[in-house]
Amino acid sequence: MAPPSHSPSRSRVIGQLAPLLSLGVELAVTVLAGGALGWYADRASGMMPLWTIVGFVLGIAAAIVHFIRAIGRLTPKDSVGTPTSEKSSHSREQ
Repeated sequence: MAPPSHSPSRSRVIGQLAPLLSLGVELAVTVLAGGALGWYADRASGMMPLWTIVGFVLGIAAAIVHFIRAIGRLTPKDSVGTPTSEKSSHSREQ
């Protein structure tokens, strides 16, 4: 039996999900890289938990900044540069 004609193709769905999946991987790698650099600094300095914790905290902060910037890029904007969801909420207020 053939799939319904109104269902999106698999490649289209994957194309729409790819930016979100890559964002998740980028966030995880950012946090883990901060922790790994902190662990390496701990091994070199002998101050065992200090730099690992600092590395994870800095990795989380960098991941949050990256997430906010990525969401700004992924949000559809109109020709003026205002996100379309904000434009519709502003027009309702007037």
